[in-house]
Amino acid sequence: LVILDLGLPDGNGMEVIRSIREIADTPVIVVSARQEEEEKIQAAMSIILSAGEARSACKEMLDAISLMEFDKAEMKLEEAQKKIIEAHRIQTDAIQEEARGEKREYSLLFAHAQDTLMTVYSEINIGKQLLKIFKNYSRYFVLKGIGEEEKNE
Repeated sequence: LVILDLGLPDGNGMEVIRSIREIADTPVIVVSARQEEEEKIQAAMSIILSAGEARSACKEMLDAISLMEFDKAEMKLEEAQKKIIEAHRIQTDAIQEEARGEKREYSLLFAHAQDTLMTVYSEINIGKQLLKIFKNYSRYFVLKGIGEEEKNE
């Protein structure tokens, strides 16, 4: 019986299994941290995808604001917030796992995912403020009785 870690520091575990199979029918039990690596990659990609969907909704919100379509803008804001919360939940789960003592190796992909998450979160917050500002300006123009032709000048 051979117990083998596929992630050997100086070689490929699959090559070792092939070598063993060439000389004997010895049973091989594979132990690997690759599942953890795959889970980390999946989490990072889920963050990136959810944040990307939030960014798309945020862009659509800004487009709606520019056309003074505030109901549509609010709907897109809500959509963006739901997606960014999804991404943030995945990040929080990973942080909590590490806080519980589960060892995590540094991952450039996960760092990129966190960077994307925080950038899009900022974009959403700016969009939310712009929506508020433009709605207030729109109310101001209505209260002052300024017509469409005067607003666009």
